[in-house]
Amino acid sequence: MEGSLALDESSPHRHGTERCDSPPLAQGAIAITMESMGALVAWSSGETAAANSVRDCEHRADDTKREVWRAVRDSFSPPLDAEDLYTLSADLDEVLNAAKDLVREMVTPTPDHCSM
Repeated sequence: MEGSLALDESSPHRHGTERCDSPPLAQGAIAITMESMGALVAWSSGETAAANSVRDCEHRADDTKREVWRAVRDSFSPPLDAEDLYTLSADLDEVLNAAKDLVREMVTPTPDHCSM
């Protein structure tokens, strides 16, 4: 099937009966990254409320990264190379961490953000 990351039963990369559901998880991580980048663009264009979306996306991406790692660890034979999946999820996490850090560093503290 064109555009599909799924491997069929005859795939040389399929060695057991269990499969890792990592392509949908990886697609989810990519979707969260794209959502976060859209929020980052909105924030950089003056939509201050978008900063919360960047932070939320980063936290959801952390959860997804853990799901990817757990799926790879628990899978007998992932359809993609485990190292590639770890690298992809870690790299996407770095992008989102950088976006969150940028927002945090650029947001000017207001009185309601300060505590005494």
